[in-house]
Amino acid sequence: MESTNQEEEAEVRELYANGIFMKTNEVEGKLDEGNVQDADDPVKEKLSVNSEEARALLAQLQFIRGNYEDALRILDRIDLHGTMKKLQPSLTKKTSKKIRSRSTGSELGATQQTAGVVLTALCVKTKSLQKIGRFTEAANECEGFLDAVEKLFKNGIHDGLMDTKLQETISQDVELLPELWKQASEPHEAIGAYRHALLSQWNLDNDCCARIQKKFAVFLHYSGMEATPPSLSVEIDGAFMPKNNLEEGILLLMIVLRKCSRGKTKFDPSDIEHLTFALAVCGQTSVLTKQLEELMPGTLSRGDRWNSLALCLCAAGEMNDALNLLRKCYVYVCVYCFFWQTLPTSVVG
Repeated sequence: MESTNQEEEAEVRELYANGIFMKTNEVEGKLDEGNVQDADDPVKEKLSVNSEEARALLAQLQFIRGNYEDALRILDRIDLHGTMKKLQPSLTKKTSKKIRSRSTGSELGATQQTAGVVLTALCVKTKSLQKIGRFTEAANECEGFLDAVEKLFKNGIHDGLMDTKLQETISQDVELLPELWKQASEPHEAIGAYRHALLSQWNLDNDCCARIQKKFAVFLHYSGMEATPPSLSVEIDGAFMPKNNLEEGILLLMIVLRKCSRGKTKFDPSDIEHLTFALAVCGQTSVLTKQLEELMPGTLSRGDRWNSLALCLCAAGEMNDALNLLRKCYVYVCVYCFFWQTLPTSVVG
């Protein structure tokens, strides 16, 4: 009986806008009957939103319920891009002012609320198209979503400029776009999306940025296609410019590892595995040795670190040093195994 009640409670969904929550039981019943018009009336009334915002929220609800085709049908009735163009002047004007009055701040909050609903609806449309396998359309919608964001925030997105939920939506789509182009079998578009994600001011957090850098590096190394070398609009004296896929991927992975060593993002052992492969292919095991030595203690076990360093030294022709490290590794493993074998069963269990 308790499990049945818990399942019923878990299925209760809510819509949110203007600081107000609304349970969706009544609305879902009308949506199941196909009465979208009847469904958006209570949403408008209870959440104090206009028709377009109400339908955007209903589409979001349908997506959460797994009704992707229905979500798309609702969104097709809304001119999302037209709404964003209308919002652009007022939002851009307000966010450009450093000092705002209380009334201007409230107006900005309302404008951002509408912008958030519309941008979330664009995101829902992208993900709905992805769910039903229309990857090229999904990628185009996602690109349109990000273009709309860039037009709204021409000077880039900075801390405190928007609410957390809207920032999360934007970050998710920045990370999603290259994956959609890959699913659509458009590798050159995917590479462009990766570079745009990393070079534009999206205000991505460190973990999101590191994930994009790693995925891009993996794609460059294993996709089997040669990308056009990156080019910067402004050349920086002394800056390293990668000339091919391998060099660009290595640079990205080294940036990720540098973030890990500074505690800005979590360490992933596969980062070292991908970097080992790339540096071994181009015969730069000495660079790998330096990267392994710079890793923070605890990121790799001593045995794994010594084993990898020994292989690097072996590749560099330093056999004696490699053998010494392998002996240390062997002793470490033996001591480790002996320690666990001698522990009481109660402690090990």
